[in-house]
Amino acid sequence: MIKTLVLLEVGLAAAIFLLAAAQYLGLSQARREGRTQNVSRLVTYGALMALTVIYAVGNLIWLASAPNLKDLGPVEDLPTVNWTFLIIAVMIGVLAAWDLVTHIRFVLTNQPHYKPRLMTAIAMVLLMVLLVGLNLSRWEVYLDEVQATYAESIPDETP
Repeated sequence: MIKTLVLLEVGLAAAIFLLAAAQYLGLSQARREGRTQNVSRLVTYGALMALTVIYAVGNLIWLASAPNLKDLGPVEDLPTVNWTFLIIAVMIGVLAAWDLVTHIRFVLTNQPHYKPRLMTAIAMVLLMVLLVGLNLSRWEVYLDEVQATYAESIPDETP
C-alpha cells in the first residue's frame, strides 16, 4: 500500500514538473522572441521544477529506507505528519497558487492568450491538492504499519 501511494506521489510530482517545464519552455521562447520581459515567472517555474524533483527523489529514497524506519520504536515517538515532504509540497503549492492568481488576473483584464496558461495553472493546483492528500494518507498508513509492527514486537507478559 505504501509503495503504491509513494509511486502515485512521484507520478503527480512528475506531472507537475512536466506542466511547469512546458510553461518554462514557452516563456523562454517568448523572451527570446522579445514578446515578454518577465523573469519572475521563469524563476517560479524553475523553482517548481526543482522542488518537484527534490520531492520525487526524496520520496523514492524514503521508500527504499522505509522498512528500516519501522525499527525506530513506538509510533508515539514519530511525528503525526511527515513534515519533511509536507513542507516541500506546501512550497510547491504556494508557487502553483501564485501562478494561478497571476493568470486569473491576466484573464480578467481581457488578455485571451492567457486562458490556456490559466488551465495549466489550474491543473497544477489540482495536482498539488492531490499530492498533499496522498502525502497525508501515506503517512497515516505508514504510522499504522509502524504501530502494528511495534505492537507485535512487545512480548506477551500475561501469566
